[in-house]
Amino acid sequence: MKSDAPTTGSRSRTSFRRAAKAGLLRGPLAGLWLAAALHAQTGADAQQQSQAAQQNQEKKPAAAPAAPPAPAGKPKVRWTGTLTGGFQFSRGQTNANGVSLMGDMEHATAPRGYRFDGIVLYASVATPGVPYRFVAQDRRNLYFTFYQQIHGPVFFASRTSLEHDVLRDVRVRAMNLSGIGFRLAASVKFQAFVAPGVGLAEEDKPGIRDGAVFTPGVYQRATYHISRIWSIDQWFQYRANPSNSHDYAMDGFAGLTGLIYTTKLGFNFGYIYSYEGLLGPYGGRVVPVSPSRTLLQATIGLRYTL
Repeated sequence: MKSDAPTTGSRSRTSFRRAAKAGLLRGPLAGLWLAAALHAQTGADAQQQSQAAQQNQEKKPAAAPAAPPAPAGKPKVRWTGTLTGGFQFSRGQTNANGVSLMGDMEHATAPRGYRFDGIVLYASVATPGVPYRFVAQDRRNLYFTFYQQIHGPVFFASRTSLEHDVLRDVRVRAMNLSGIGFRLAASVKFQAFVAPGVGLAEEDKPGIRDGAVFTPGVYQRATYHISRIWSIDQWFQYRANPSNSHDYAMDGFAGLTGLIYTTKLGFNFGYIYSYEGLLGPYGGRVVPVSPSRTLLQATIGLRYTL
């Protein structure tokens, strides 16, 4: 609100006029008096401007409070996967070269994850004097892995597999291995875990078993990113039959993948190790000792990221 009281500047001007009429402003005294009056006028003008600005500020409506930031949504997790096709070269009791097809799909978060892995290896050879080709390699395996974090590096893991392998005398094998896993490394560059467990297998192996068997074992996996382009993936699984020391199996894989000009297309070189500790009659004869069979298979092909 504007005040009606005289300001300091108006009082100074009035005093200056009275002194001039009385004849007091003569000589040096007039200069000093004039300087004092001008200084008072300048201060009064500044005070008036400050009061006017304050009044204008009070008249402005208060600004509305800023709206709180919207809560961040959960990151969307999608399925990822790869598909690799190429050639395979088998060595062991049977040497054969053929084709290979491998794939995987994964849906993973920090506390929980699902993963599918599949592999198909096929090879046939021609025998002199025989009008048809002999199937030297026919392997079709499907794996499903589930994990659920319990606390820190400890988690529950379950791996289910469905297998068919001509050279290992496995017509069909459905097996599950479940247990408590431990993360050995979980950095951006290197991830590794090991999961011992127990399980059950339902098998059809000619001359050996057509039914269920108790199968304790262990599953291990590791991934190492050498660089932005190159990476190594490896896994190993072992299962045994406690009632028969010859009845056990081991499967392992190690692969090197490199990208080719793009993040979608890559080059893959893989090595597969398989061991079956107990087989049935082979070649029409009953083998007098518990036979075993080891297969070493190398695969090479192009890998496409889905």
